Amino acid sequence: MTAFINCGAYTTSALVMLDHSVYGVSGNYRNPCLWVDAYGVYTNTENNGPYRALGCELFVYAIERNLDLAAEALGIDKYDIRKINVLRKGDIDGHGQLVYNNGSDEAITAAAKFIEWDKPAHAPEGPWRYGKGLSLGNKFTAYGKTGTEANVTILDDDKIEVAVSHVEMGQGALTVDCQHVAEFFHVPMSQIRIRNENSDFMPYDEGTYCSRGTYINGNAIILACEDAQRQLFERTSKRLGVPVERLATADSKVYDKENPDNFLYFHDLYEHGGWAPESKLVGRGTFFPEQALNNPKNAQGNPVLFYSIGSWGMEVGVNIETGEVKLVNCGGFYDAGRVLNRKTCEGQIEGALSMGLGQAIFEEIMINDQGRVINGNYRDYKIPTFMDSPTNDKLHVDFVGDPFPTGPNGAKGVGEVALIPVMAAFANAIYAATGAEIHNIPMTRERILQSLRDKEAAKEA
Repeated sequence: MTAFINCGAYTTSALVMLDHSVYGVSGNYRNPCLWVDAYGVYTNTENNGPYRALGCELFVYAIERNLDLAAEALGIDKYDIRKINVLRKGDIDGHGQLVYNNGSDEAITAAAKFIEWDKPAHAPEGPWRYGKGLSLGNKFTAYGKTGTEANVTILDDDKIEVAVSHVEMGQGALTVDCQHVAEFFHVPMSQIRIRNENSDFMPYDEGTYCSRGTYINGNAIILACEDAQRQLFERTSKRLGVPVERLATADSKVYDKENPDNFLYFHDLYEHGGWAPESKLVGRGTFFPEQALNNPKNAQGNPVLFYSIGSWGMEVGVNIETGEVKLVNCGGFYDAGRVLNRKTCEGQIEGALSMGLGQAIFEEIMINDQGRVINGNYRDYKIPTFMDSPTNDKLHVDFVGDPFPTGPNGAKGVGEVALIPVMAAFANAIYAATGAEIHNIPMTRERILQSLRDKEAAKEA
């Protein structure tokens, strides 16, 4: 595979994006003969940089479209060609990494079943033509040296405070942080406080990127919980007169597992005014995952921690007179390990569908020959509205796969992979509906109509 990226006039983070995105080539399918040449190109345009998923969706789009074209050329069903080549447990991926937790097979199977792949799409209705499309995508989490810290403090009002520095961007990360602590100490969520303030006073974090929030920060929080629990048990065992091994926590108290009536509340460790004779009880956790570095000559080794997986199956209608595209039905199926908060995960995936709809059909930055953006407003830069997004009866989200062995409470991230397979599914469904190949993204009405004209012209030639 050969890839080029428009860096703009300066590289900024564009080459980093290119470096990251090539790992998406090996996350779903067996490819023992893998070679990727990727180039950054300077142009007289605006600087380019990361956009949710770091460009992995572009590589996935190329792979998924070519799989459909290869299936046609070989006379193989488009679902079957994916099932034949999909990564399964025990396989070696294109980077030489052992696959031990990858839900690609389950995800594509569930997507095909949901849209009834074995049945034809809707019959034509006037100018409307219908087609079904499948896609499979992946997003790795973190490569190279990375880590974070977290603090967990037992307070004098029986509450527990968790302090972190990673950024909440609306995806529910801080909610899941609180869930980790609540589950660890067996207390309700109302007993957890979150601190996420000035980084001068908070524990260290490298940054919120690369789908690392759930995995990296979650593991640091659990280590901090373990440290806080250790201190808590050491102090209470003296007062309760029982060994540490017999202690447990629940409902803001420490109790003897063999005699639950023998207990202390968290606040009993503090004197008047919140003073703790043995110092404030603060647990600290630092998590730096072990990772083998690549061989720089051939990119082999264990370059990434793991892959999160997603698949979409969708049916679309295309109006061959106007180029309009409408979603008839769609289902997204994701391997995010153990899903800790189903509502926030579903929300991320549903939002990513609208984002991917924009990528696939609407959004395009237009640049003139002087390198200037000429559609820098919402009149000319088209984005999806709620009228374009599917209603709940046409949208389904579900989860597949197993809990991740080293993930915090079995979880791994879903924030970026939510977007990655969407654009390819739209492209495959539009092609299935029209039989006209579109080589440029987005697949606007104008490009759809032009592809249909080109198809007719080729027939007449």
